Amino acid sequence: MARFKRGDRVVVTPRQVTAADRKSGLYYAHFAGLHGTVDQVYEEEGEVCVEVDQDSLPESFERRHLGIQEYVQQRWLNGISEHERRNLPEEQRSLRLKYTIMVAPDDLVPEGQAKKSRPAEKAAPGSGEGTKPATPRLQETDLTAAEEAYFEEIRRRANQ
Repeated sequence: MARFKRGDRVVVTPRQVTAADRKSGLYYAHFAGLHGTVDQVYEEEGEVCVEVDQDSLPESFERRHLGIQEYVQQRWLNGISEHERRNLPEEQRSLRLKYTIMVAPDDLVPEGQAKKSRPAEKAAPGSGEGTKPATPRLQETDLTAAEEAYFEEIRRRANQ
């Protein structure tokens, strides 16, 4: 197990999700390939907090993160008076939310030992598997035909 310290650049290694991972919550398939900086190391718990680089997030996660960030910023700005808002410097008006994850140290490698790439959209979040290609979406005509075949089968069984 590599020893990490605050500020180290790391990459989450890709691997299969196990039952122990689901129980501990320290590894999910969508963590694979994320790049970031070690924010905190919790030695006793065997956990590392990593601040993920926004550009290494899958597109759907990045869009969601930016949407939440924009919402929180607007809510904060709407909560202060017009006078305070006008007097805020531009850099204080912008809000940047961190995207952090907790992982086991064994799931991290120093950034120099892994090539940088943006993880592809592999599977729906929460599916548990990130290695299967997505099945193509059925067209409406295919769905209608499948539905009719299903109802025909039900009618046939009812008449027996």
